[in-house]
Amino acid sequence: MSESHLEKARQWLQAHNIQRLTFGDVDTFIREHEFDRDEYFEPHTVFRHHHADWQKEFVYADNIRWIAVYWVVGGSEGYYVHIETRERETQKAELAFLGKFWDVSRAERAANMLQALVNAATW
Repeated sequence: MSESHLEKARQWLQAHNIQRLTFGDVDTFIREHEFDRDEYFEPHTVFRHHHADWQKEFVYADNIRWIAVYWVVGGSEGYYVHIETRERETQKAELAFLGKFWDVSRAERAANMLQALVNAATW
């Protein structure tokens, strides 16, 4: 029986001695798991402009209620993985990362692993 995504994410957090997950840590996770080797997987341009120190920002900042990670079919080609923040009071969503994949199974795996990472970070 293989380990669950959540168990793997917890092990990764422990191995990197991460107490509070930052967006820089999420970026490292993406690179180490080679989720960026398809087309791209990076912080969204608008997110980078609104958050100058995005690498140091905690994923669950004081105003963040939850993180949504999901994949969708692209409008013209491929599959996209979104990582979005949702605010506590307004429920406003902000796209933090966007990844493009050519294979649906890789998009699904990336979304599952990244959702496990942000879930594991809350425990």
